[in-house]
Amino acid sequence: LTTRPFDTGGLVSGLRRSVTLAEGGQFGRMSRASRSAERVALFVALPRSGTTLLEQMLDRHPLVRGVGEPTGVQRLLHAVTALRSWPDGLLSATVSAIDAMQADYMATLRVGGPTANGTFLVDKSLQTWMALPAIAAALPGATLLRMRRDPRDMAISMLLSPMHPMTMGWTGSLESIRRVVETERDAVPRLLSALGLRAIDVVYERLVDEPRLVLEAVLAHCGLSFDERCLAPEANRRAVLTLSQEQVRRPVNRESIGRWRNYAEHFGPEWQALAEADALTTRPTS
Repeated sequence: LTTRPFDTGGLVSGLRRSVTLAEGGQFGRMSRASRSAERVALFVALPRSGTTLLEQMLDRHPLVRGVGEPTGVQRLLHAVTALRSWPDGLLSATVSAIDAMQADYMATLRVGGPTANGTFLVDKSLQTWMALPAIAAALPGATLLRMRRDPRDMAISMLLSPMHPMTMGWTGSLESIRRVVETERDAVPRLLSALGLRAIDVVYERLVDEPRLVLEAVLAHCGLSFDERCLAPEANRRAVLTLSQEQVRRPVNRESIGRWRNYAEHFGPEWQALAEADALTTRPTS
């Protein structure tokens, strides 16, 4: 009620425009970076979907370094928009321009200091799901981790959390949250397929219930072997600057699953339909 209006319609239309161009084959002729980004993994996920937990688990692996939520993906979006508009700017970008975008992005991952050769850098930025065409152009070969969670639990957590009003203003009402979740659930699988991006589905509830099985699949997707330390994210001493900083200091648990039922009167049949549709598209991670 106290935040300036957010253009949820613009966000939704931009995502749909990306799908139209991708499925129409237009992105097939866009330039791509001359170097691959094979040791970079990015989350493709909405806020409050469990990304901090999985990042903390992966960061316990000796060959993985979580870098939190750097500004790189946001800078990619701005760079494309500066060329023309989002996402059409990608269609006229030269290889040198795309290479510059990649270099700028990679610089944001190194802010925390140098990393050993062969280390996987995990970026849990919350804008990646909006920037998939730019990821395909600037970060070819990157690994994507698509994280999902019951949309009702995500929604109530977003609504009751202090989200940034400029970039996450759509989280200010259940109606706008549902609109964005519906669009994301439809658009992201289509974009991943049309752009030929490598992604693995990770369902938060399954990660909590079967952490070893899910982690084995995720690490294999990254080309890494399983490490027992990943099962104890609470032992990770690195700083956590996200809204989940308190939760990840405890062992993996189910406390936040089903939290939406405390507010069940606010979730109509349209939310039930969304949750059921999402469950139908859930695929095993292996």
